[in-house]
Amino acid sequence: MQNVTALDDERIDFLDQLRAWVRGHLPIEDQPAFEDLGMKLRILSTILTEGWVGDGDDAALQAMGAVFGDALVQDPEVPFELGAG
Repeated sequence: MQNVTALDDERIDFLDQLRAWVRGHLPIEDQPAFEDLGMKLRILSTILTEGWVGDGDDAALQAMGAVFGDALVQDPEVPFELGAG
């Protein structure tokens, strides 16, 4: 049986900082739309496509992973959508 506990404030703050790094790639006027699933996926795709993150950039990769995790919570079918087309 899996035991799930709430995140402590330190971990919540850390995740918020990671999300802020990804959100910061958007113009300020577009940042409120970051909560939208489509916007999250577009900015992640842009970061990858433009090569803004390298293999050794652990903090950026963690940030993208946190945001992708948020996207999975919003829609568990995300991997299938990304692989389609």
